[in-house]
Amino acid sequence: MSKKKLTRPKSILIGPHTFTIEWSDTIDDCGTMAGHDLAIQVSSKLPASLAKETLLHEILHAILYLNGNVEEPLDEERIVQGLGAGLLAVFSENPVVVDYLTGTLSRSSGPA
Repeated sequence: MSKKKLTRPKSILIGPHTFTIEWSDTIDDCGTMAGHDLAIQVSSKLPASLAKETLLHEILHAILYLNGNVEEPLDEERIVQGLGAGLLAVFSENPVVVDYLTGTLSRSSGPA
């Protein structure tokens, strides 16, 4: 069975804000997030598994940036590092849960 080639996203909507996602072969880090520019960069040189984790990591930084929930950068990095790897594993291993969480409910669908 062949694997489907994944399309790298070019943007993501986080709340009311659209962040651009640039896949760059010139950055030194795995990824970066510039909140004031609404921009995320991910190294295009990363293996697919690390690129996915890095993108989720930078999305978590963006969420925290927009909500102003962390005062110390070191604390933020620890939170984002732990959540990024953990959430990616949960999402990858539980597609039924992801479908449930991201699905839309009609008003007549009753209890979840």
